[in-house]
Amino acid sequence: MQKADLSQAHLDDADLRMVNLTYAKLQGTYLSGGDLRGANLRFAFCEHAIFDYSNLGGANLGDAYLREAYFDRANLAGAILESADIGEAEFYGATGLRSDQVKGAWNWPLANYTYSDSATHEDTALGNPGEEKRLLGELGLPFDHKARVRAKDLHNYNLGRASFRDVDLSGFDLREANLEEAILYGVDLHGAVLMAANLKRANLGNQARGYSSLEGSDLENANLQSANLQDAQLTRVNLKNSRLDKTILYGADLISLTTKRLCIATVPFSSQILANQVEHCGEGTEEVVFLNMELQASFGHAQSMPRAS
Repeated sequence: MQKADLSQAHLDDADLRMVNLTYAKLQGTYLSGGDLRGANLRFAFCEHAIFDYSNLGGANLGDAYLREAYFDRANLAGAILESADIGEAEFYGATGLRSDQVKGAWNWPLANYTYSDSATHEDTALGNPGEEKRLLGELGLPFDHKARVRAKDLHNYNLGRASFRDVDLSGFDLREANLEEAILYGVDLHGAVLMAANLKRANLGNQARGYSSLEGSDLENANLQSANLQDAQLTRVNLKNSRLDKTILYGADLISLTTKRLCIATVPFSSQILANQVEHCGEGTEEVVFLNMELQASFGHAQSMPRAS
């Protein structure tokens, strides 16, 4: 059944043990109660697929597209989710799911793991509070995670090493969030609030995966030390008091920045690009300090400081 198109098919309670469904199209497919133990669904397209009450023990879902898929009360013990996209997928009441499985997937912080918004509901056919609370605890997520994602509130979340790809985080509250070593490929962060966020060594894109947009976002007091912002869209970004030590900014759009008291140290950056964009960088540009850089261009209001010894 490799590459089979089973979209919208009704396969409830089907015996699909050890079946090869790699690259299969399962969009909106009904698989409730099915036995998929040991099945291979690598690279399968399963958007909106329904796996409620199914047995996926030991199944391989690596690299599968599982956005908005339903795994309510499913058994996922030993299932492989490495590099699968589980953004907005539903896992409430799922059993056997461990944090190491979840954190190997793309967009795991945007999935739902509880039936109710508060995870304080009584055990019903629609939820399993014991399993849900255990998993939330392992993932370091609050019990009201579902409600907070809906409200675009990830303030103070620990998302270190989390992987995001091709998702809309525009307008999200990410104040004081830990995004150290996080991967954000092709992510829309337009207007997001990242004040005092930690993006140390974060990777915001590459040519193959897509670059992220931070246009109009607030990065005041943010730590961007050693972050990769190559070709990032930084138009109208507030970088007041932020730290960009060794930050990669090749090709980044820095037009109209608010950069008061910005310190850029040992940044691998094209001086000509910097000159073209910082010279007219807009209001609030004061005390921009460049350390350990070879700058030969004219910067208008910005000043190049002598190389530190």
